[in-house]
Amino acid sequence: AFRIYPIGAIVAAVARLPLVRSRLHPNMERVQHTEDLLLLVLRGQPGRLVAIIGAELVGHSLLVLELFLILKSMGLSLPVLHLLSIEAAAKLARLAFFFIPTQIGAAEAAYVAVFNTLGLAAAAGFAVSFVRRLRSLLATGLGLICFWLRTAER
Repeated sequence: AFRIYPIGAIVAAVARLPLVRSRLHPNMERVQHTEDLLLLVLRGQPGRLVAIIGAELVGHSLLVLELFLILKSMGLSLPVLHLLSIEAAAKLARLAFFFIPTQIGAAEAAYVAVFNTLGLAAAAGFAVSFVRRLRSLLATGLGLICFWLRTAER
């Protein structure tokens, strides 16, 4: 009886903004359905929520491990707190600059700024960003090759 839809309310409010009004026409029924599914996971199936949180923790831990290995290959050894800070700042930059396609320039600048703040060489921050971009391109390329091979079989 007291079910509210906060995501739907935010989407509806954004859709009424002057610059967005003519371009955004959300299907509020589908937005509410999505919110219902989220609520089902959050309240109705706590085991699934725990599994999702666990998968997220593993994913973030692997990114910190990747950062450690990249820096170690450059001859830098940082405390875990610094690694976590760099990862947190990188995530914040991705969130803040979501509107820049592939975040070219923004990600690099964020890493350089964080490394400068921690008293590390700016070039190391750029190198970390560059290596991670290469990793993403490699993973994308492998995925496209697999997709092509899969569709070529048919």
